[in-house]
Amino acid sequence: MSPSPASVGRLLNLSVSSAAFAVSLLAVLLLGTSSQAGQNVTQTVSLQAGWNSVWLEVAPTNSDPTVVFAGVPVSSVWTYAARLTATDFIQDPSESVWNRSAWLSFVPTNLPAAINNNLFDIQGGRAFLVECQSAATWTITGRPSFRAYPWVQNAYNLRGFPIDPANPPSFASFFGPSPAHVDPGTSALNAIYRLSPAGAWQRVLPQDSMQAGVAYWVFTRGASDYVAPTVATLSAGDGLDYSRSLPEILLVLANRRTSPMTFSIQELQRSQAATSLAEGTLGDGASNVWTSLPSTTTKDLDSGDSAALRLAIRRSDISGARYESILEVKDGAGVRFRIPVTAERLAASEEARSRAGLWVGTIQVKAVSQAHSGTLVTNANSSTFLPTSNGSITNQSSSAPLQITRVGVSSTPVPTHSEFNLRVLIHVDTNGTPRLLREVTQLWQDGTYTVDGLGRRVPGTPGRYVLVTDERRIPELKGASLRDGETVGRRISAIGFDFPIDSPASNFLPLTGSFAAGQVIAGTIALAENHPTNPFRHRYHPDHDNLAGDFRTPVSESFLIRRQMEFNLLDADPRGGSASPDYGYSEIAGLYFETVTGLHQYPIRAQGTFRLQRISEIASLNP
Repeated sequence: MSPSPASVGRLLNLSVSSAAFAVSLLAVLLLGTSSQAGQNVTQTVSLQAGWNSVWLEVAPTNSDPTVVFAGVPVSSVWTYAARLTATDFIQDPSESVWNRSAWLSFVPTNLPAAINNNLFDIQGGRAFLVECQSAATWTITGRPSFRAYPWVQNAYNLRGFPIDPANPPSFASFFGPSPAHVDPGTSALNAIYRLSPAGAWQRVLPQDSMQAGVAYWVFTRGASDYVAPTVATLSAGDGLDYSRSLPEILLVLANRRTSPMTFSIQELQRSQAATSLAEGTLGDGASNVWTSLPSTTTKDLDSGDSAALRLAIRRSDISGARYESILEVKDGAGVRFRIPVTAERLAASEEARSRAGLWVGTIQVKAVSQAHSGTLVTNANSSTFLPTSNGSITNQSSSAPLQITRVGVSSTPVPTHSEFNLRVLIHVDTNGTPRLLREVTQLWQDGTYTVDGLGRRVPGTPGRYVLVTDERRIPELKGASLRDGETVGRRISAIGFDFPIDSPASNFLPLTGSFAAGQVIAGTIALAENHPTNPFRHRYHPDHDNLAGDFRTPVSESFLIRRQMEFNLLDADPRGGSASPDYGYSEIAGLYFETVTGLHQYPIRAQGTFRLQRISEIASLNP
């Protein structure tokens, strides 16, 4: 149940003159957009002399209170210390029950009370009580705060809301879909209070308009996660933060209203002329199709419906080292969300390093030459062959044995009935030099410490993840993941590629060429006759054990197997320009060619396609 009128009056009917910490209504609270490109927006607040209640909608670029309130004639600033607000905000500070220990406060350093300061960080998405000596304009620049807080149930909560200042909704319209804020039986709005111009808390009327950035006392009945009648949420984080490796984030839109709504999605303040955001949809054959996000797009949702937008970043389209923008989502009925967008890539001048790391993918062999094609010919000459007394056939003109040869063999690969898949591992260093791996293990290397001039132990090199192909190094390092309570390394292998190693320290095959779109990288694997995985060698078969009939004398019974491989890295995604949002940066594809000699009398040629994805940016092996 809501508090009785008497208790509400005791808690809320406080005038500015009767309470030292009473709060004055904001005369004007305007939220504008700065002209600066990127993530930052500007919130402008008109403060009046006395106390002001502010719902901060941006996280200041510098959160130091002395910087945030520089030039503003504040006497003190207060915010509740706990993550969840409670009625401690509005109790009369003259009463002994007022829990001042639960507050954080800041007083300008030139005032004696500054010695008690314990508010050192001004965060976005919080309510602040700001006491001013005189009227002033407070301007805060920072990242939009896109996060939702749970409600304290059966209590008043001091809270601001995602209001569109150009089209503010009424309290009844905004809270109508929430059973925690509207009586389900009578549809009456729970008690909500704001400050009147006279400085007294005043209960709002259902038809009153809400204001962006104003903090209201809202009574919440029972548990609730209500944010607004239409909601925008993210699959991860408090913004579209793709960092340097995350390819895709879901933006979920939901309509809690009783009528259909049309959402508008607009990208603002881009750090470059063209967008690097792409929206993913399913095309023909259930394949992904990625198209650049329009500057403005709309999504229609029926009552109670939700929709997930797949938003990815195209790092290859980022002109510099960082991409920033603001994604503004409106429902046309008074709700506005502003979502910061960030993504990173290395500068174009560091093209080789921009592709450094471990790439894992699949080769799809789709065509193989037919070594058994052509025509069989028995002794392709004009000699005469006659049987001898013991039944054998000899060449009467040259005494040569009977020979059967195949002529007209085509080396052109023929499409196979089904694809044959091979996993492939390629590591690229900071110079763009690729290496073919057959296995690699990710481990953790502890940091180092040094001793400073005072004899103190201080950190030197920080700990880091490393990639190891030299198995001798594994005991020196720690596991990178936890399994059954033990730290273990993460091992990745490609069994389709085996090759002799010059030394355990390398255990990789260098490839020629530069790892970049439009380039060709190549390498050759040569398996000697005595190599353990040579397909002709068999430990127990007498014809393939490289031993004579006495099983002691070495004799050559195998053949040198040579695999010549070529990876043609394509400039564009072969599935189409819209198939991959991050092609060329974290994903690359191309054509694969291989020629095998020694396995058959004639070379066997295969071809297909490959696709690689970068799973790690660790640029070195075996540190």
